[in-house]
Amino acid sequence: MSYAIFRLAYVVLKDISFTDLPSLKILHLYSVLFIDDQDYSHIFSSCPNLEHLEVKSMNVMTSCPNLEHLEVKSMNVMTNCRS
Repeated sequence: MSYAIFRLAYVVLKDISFTDLPSLKILHLYSVLFIDDQDYSHIFSSCPNLEHLEVKSMNVMTSCPNLEHLEVKSMNVMTNCRS
């Protein structure tokens, strides 16, 4: 089965290393929590034909036992896009 559009909302994702979405063109992530910081990277790399990405309130848990505060004012997403 292949998907062209995939929407995830209000979910917690853990261990998605099996994910393979080669036909996916559009991905929407709304209030998604990634338990492992490798999972959010994996979901993007598993979609080589992704053309449209919409992210609203994505949370990533990472291992920083002494971290007390994290503030992100600006976020740049680097892509390896074909020209």
